[in-house]
Amino acid sequence: MSFHNGFCGSDFVDTEIQNLINTNISLFAASGNQAKCNDLGYPACNSNVIAIGATYDFGDGTQEFDWCTNTGGVWILGSCVGGAQPCKDFPNINGLSCWTNRNEELDLLAPGSSITSTQLGNGFIAGSGTSQAPPHVAGVAALLLEKDPTKSPQEIEAILHNSGVPVYDSKTGLTFRRVNALAAINSICKYGEEKPQSCGYGICEDYEMGYTRNCDGDTCGGELDCRDDSSCSGSAPSGVDFCDFDDLSCDKFYTESGSAYCDESDDYYECEEVL
Repeated sequence: MSFHNGFCGSDFVDTEIQNLINTNISLFAASGNQAKCNDLGYPACNSNVIAIGATYDFGDGTQEFDWCTNTGGVWILGSCVGGAQPCKDFPNINGLSCWTNRNEELDLLAPGSSITSTQLGNGFIAGSGTSQAPPHVAGVAALLLEKDPTKSPQEIEAILHNSGVPVYDSKTGLTFRRVNALAAINSICKYGEEKPQSCGYGICEDYEMGYTRNCDGDTCGGELDCRDDSSCSGSAPSGVDFCDFDDLSCDKFYTESGSAYCDESDDYYECEEVL
């Protein structure tokens, strides 16, 4: 959402927001461009909405840019009159834009300065403002749901935040997170179908069957699993027999002994021979 109606305290679309959350739809809203350091625009400040601020997409922090005069305003007695973005700043790539409304409730950041987009009547136009930022975040959220459609709005927000790039705001002393699409996508682990390979496969012992599965995501682990298998040659560790992974029981010639159990890790179901 790229509109706002007043600031925190408004509630004119609260019911609609709750209805969307109840159907598992993530909502993103621009925080507003009034350069406020202690408030957010509504509906961004609704607790069910993910509030998005803007970062710069240009600059190296050495040249001042007057957003007031560049958006049609004038400075009168230190205040911007008539400008869409009432501040001056030294833009730096990935730096927080001076006109972004922010406080402790601002959830995420995304590029929002000099963004090229389509315009009414065909063609393209470059624009700056927090309204440019939520579409970036919504696009990343769509990619996350493509990879894992079961993710809830709360999980999507957590992934975007935890994988984001820290951006420090010297005016408030707060650190926000700028979305990182690749890191967010890779933070979701998605396994492919498990496939048996062979006895002694990889780092497996001779008496173990190796199982592999494809993995997409940086946080995945356990792509190779080694399991006791009676079809393999060799012998199990002393005092331990091959396990039945279906019911975790000893075979008919053995009885259970000890407290260890057979699972898909390195634990074994201890069995002793019945004489």
